Amino acid sequence: MNKIKYIFLSLIIFSNVLFATQKLDKVSIQLHWKYQFEFAGMIAAKEKGFYKDAGLDVELKEYNFGIDIEDDVLKGKSTYGVYNSTILLSHIDGKPLRLMASFFKRSAMVIITKPEIKNIRDLVGKKLMGIQDINLKHMFKTQNINIKDINMVKPSYNIQDFIDGKVDAMTAFISNQPYKLDKLGIKYNIIDPSEYGLYILQHELFTSLNEVNNHPKRTLDFKNATIKGWKYALNHQNEIIDIIYKNYSKKISKEALKNEAKEIEKLILPYTYKVGTIDENFLNKQMELFKKDKNITKKISLNNFICDCDIKEFKVNFTDKEKHYLRNKKELTVCVKKGWLPYESIENDKFVGISADFLNIYSKKLSIPLKIIPIPKGKKGMKFLYDRKCDIKPLLGKNSKTTIPYKSTQTYLKDTIALVTRLEQPFIHDINFLSNKRLLIAKGFNRFKRVLVKKHHNLKFEEVKNIRTALQQVSEGKAFGYIGTSLNSSFFIQKQFSSKLKITNDFDEFEFGVGIVDTDPL
Repeated sequence: MNKIKYIFLSLIIFSNVLFATQKLDKVSIQLHWKYQFEFAGMIAAKEKGFYKDAGLDVELKEYNFGIDIEDDVLKGKSTYGVYNSTILLSHIDGKPLRLMASFFKRSAMVIITKPEIKNIRDLVGKKLMGIQDINLKHMFKTQNINIKDINMVKPSYNIQDFIDGKVDAMTAFISNQPYKLDKLGIKYNIIDPSEYGLYILQHELFTSLNEVNNHPKRTLDFKNATIKGWKYALNHQNEIIDIIYKNYSKKISKEALKNEAKEIEKLILPYTYKVGTIDENFLNKQMELFKKDKNITKKISLNNFICDCDIKEFKVNFTDKEKHYLRNKKELTVCVKKGWLPYESIENDKFVGISADFLNIYSKKLSIPLKIIPIPKGKKGMKFLYDRKCDIKPLLGKNSKTTIPYKSTQTYLKDTIALVTRLEQPFIHDINFLSNKRLLIAKGFNRFKRVLVKKHHNLKFEEVKNIRTALQQVSEGKAFGYIGTSLNSSFFIQKQFSSKLKITNDFDEFEFGVGIVDTDPL
């Protein structure tokens, strides 16, 4: 689950502000290829001053053959690195690496083959240029092919070897190498490993445990500036392409960089995913694959792999009255709704979701355990709250009228109202465009419906059973769009509709605090 910066009661988060007069902190990031649009986020963060604003003087280190990126980061030769999701395998092997952010949401790696090679079975006995790693082994294994039956050739990373016929196939990046072949009129076929259950993410930002422990603020600042850089680069592609061509490398033409930019955007999917977010479900699947290959049976947690970069050190200041109350408090009871991810739910008897991440931190700092009370949906669940069965309601809208006897704390979560449409729908500049469109809203989201109707009288909404039903209808073209919350919509799009739907527009922002029962002195 994505980690969030939290503000709750009197938890004092250390400031992120750096004074302009402060000396810049020199750090470096080792890229895993040559300067091109694949690294536009880092280039934009440096050139537009985002790193500098965070107090960082960043060196962007172009890849040279023979560099071991993980080893360089662990030895401190580079502060941060960009590599693929096999860094998880290194974590399993015990290397103290920490994943900070994940940018590509689709696998960029494909296998380019001669036209007559249509599937991976056709590769038996052929020359395949690529690294013989655990991922390729797994792909061939799914088709009962022994990788030893493939003539693996050590990669030269030069597509000319394929053009000259020295190899029959090669692993390649979908974002740029097919374009080169197209320009030369070379016939080829593409085998997508994801069709065989292999997913490798190639743009993972990571660092060492030493960096996280010794420089937590710097790690967070670097991550946030890089994400800001990627957002800028995607929204100002031509400007960043000019910068890359002028200041970094002229080996790739501007036309080729423009094509690469379009393909990179398809890999990042910024309209479906929040830039830089980490998909724990994917990592868990990757980890099971690696464990199976290495015959590892012990449980390995992702908690020590994913950097808790957003969670800062904090102090808790209470009045004498509050301290006395907490000393006598044996536990905090929490009413939790099932099936309301990513906000909150109970899965396999465990409290999960964004609110769980926050409340568990709060519980540990106060040394007070949480007692989770599942509440039913509808009127029965509301009765639990009216009867004050719990100390805490994990999420309570700020500045919203409510009849339940709970008061909201300070904001710890912000969200927006989102419009979900099919992928081909461009950004909508004028909301009046929606006045004659069929818009769906899921049962239980009436609050957002009221907000929108009040502000936009000409919009009409049709209520459906649940968000899955709504998104299915939108994906099939039976409705123009779905109106819901951004986090909830993103969660369901990622699970089932990432190839069909996206968040096209964000509307009003709203805030959540923790609901505290009104008899509680806190």
